[in-house]
Amino acid sequence: MLASEFIQERTIAWSADKDRFSQVSGASVTIRTVRQSDALLIKEMHERLSKESIYFRYLGPNKPTLENLQRLCSSDGKAGTVLVTTVEEPDEKVIGIAHYCVDPLDPTTAEPAVIVEDNYQGCGLGKQIMSALCQDAIQRGLETFTTYIEPSNYRVVGLIKNSGLRFESRYSDGLKEIRVWLKRN
Repeated sequence: MLASEFIQERTIAWSADKDRFSQVSGASVTIRTVRQSDALLIKEMHERLSKESIYFRYLGPNKPTLENLQRLCSSDGKAGTVLVTTVEEPDEKVIGIAHYCVDPLDPTTAEPAVIVEDNYQGCGLGKQIMSALCQDAIQRGLETFTTYIEPSNYRVVGLIKNSGLRFESRYSDGLKEIRVWLKRN
C-alpha cells in the first residue's frame, strides 16, 4: 500500500526549533532541520529513488556524492535552509529533503529544491515540506523563490499551481523557469 492511500494531514505552524508531524500508516513523519549526521541517511534515500526522480531533481542521471551531501548537511544556514522528512521504520529513515539557497545577488530571492522518495510521492509530503520551506524563507525575509525544472515534471508544476501562491513561468534554455511569490496576495 502506498503512503498516498493512508496519509492524514495535520496543519502545524512551522518553526525552526519545532518539528512538524503528520501520520503515514500510523508512523510519525517528521519535517525538521537537517543534522550533520543525516548525510548517510540522505545518500541511502537517493539509492531508493527511481531514475525518473533523480533526473527530474538533478536534471540528469547523476546522484550527489556522500561528500556533496556532507557539505549540504553541515552548512551554517546563512545561505539557506535544509529540511529533511523522516519516518521511523523501525529506525529513522530520510524520505524527503528540501532546501533553498539564497541568491547572493538578490537576498530577497532563493532557489529551492525538493525531492521525495518515490513510495511517498503523491500523498502530500512534498506540499508539507515545501510549505515548511516557504514559511522558513518568509521568516528570513525572502520574497520569492525561482526554480528551473524539466518542463515535463508535472509533480512540481502541480505543486506550484496548487500552492495558492502567485507565480509566473517562462522557458529558458529548454527548462521551465518558475518564479513564486512567497506571500499570498
